[in-house]
Amino acid sequence: GSAPTSRSSSPRRESERRLFRSASATSPRILTSIRALFQRRRGQSVSSLQEDMLFPVSVCLSARLPVRALHVLEAHEQGINAVRFNSSSELLATGGTDRAVKLWDVRAGSLIHRATLEGSTEGVTCIEFDPKGPRVLAASYDKSALLWRLDDPVPKVTLTGHSRRVTAARFGLNLQVVTGSADRTVRLWDLQRACCVQVVEVPSYCSDLICTGYCIISGHYDSKIRVWDTRAVRCIQELPAHGKVTSLDISPDHCHLLSCCRDDCLQLIDLRGRSYERVCFRADGFKCGSDSTKAVIR
Repeated sequence: GSAPTSRSSSPRRESERRLFRSASATSPRILTSIRALFQRRRGQSVSSLQEDMLFPVSVCLSARLPVRALHVLEAHEQGINAVRFNSSSELLATGGTDRAVKLWDVRAGSLIHRATLEGSTEGVTCIEFDPKGPRVLAASYDKSALLWRLDDPVPKVTLTGHSRRVTAARFGLNLQVVTGSADRTVRLWDLQRACCVQVVEVPSYCSDLICTGYCIISGHYDSKIRVWDTRAVRCIQELPAHGKVTSLDISPDHCHLLSCCRDDCLQLIDLRGRSYERVCFRADGFKCGSDSTKAVIR
């Protein structure tokens, strides 16, 4: 349940508490979500003492770290910055500092090189498969986002306009793409015209974003997660995090948001309703080691 409030609390503090409410182990909706997304085990509390005081959470889980690689290969000439499976997990895309996006067929636990997509002039920061067609989207340090067809190594569309590196690129509604950048803007693009149709100024470096319906959810270095309505071009909700937000991911049913922060915490946020209940996950051995650390829901 939510933290108790006294009658002397100001209206502003009451409003801030309602913006972001934690869930306890007795919340049926949260338990159902956790069972669907995680394997339940006995373990230590997933939240810190300070978090328990601010946002009480009494769920106990444990975490496992992989100890053996099933397949190892030299995939890129330089470091790999982005990895993404398609919806069926039969195809893997990797993006590297070497400016290439590579596609891999996943067969019996092995990766077989399928194609190399070229066109970026600097390192790739983010990759996204189109859930509705054979296309892949990537963001780049070269201040652009690029769109390829899976059967063509040459980009079909290149989106330029950001003044600093593009940190996130996602497919939106109706042949649209949304990008976030270190230049503190989020941009909405029309793919048919290959042009920017909307620019949203954001208060802080945008590290990642997610599109769901007419909403854009962005993560920022000022320890905030913001929800934007693309129809009104305004921020409709601001959710606190406990450190720089390094990545966001959304569940297949678009009901839960997973955030990763530099305080070594993963947060699972329930997007249904306006209370935005959340559960924090911590584990010995898990560290968010860089500003580009990613966490995904599988």
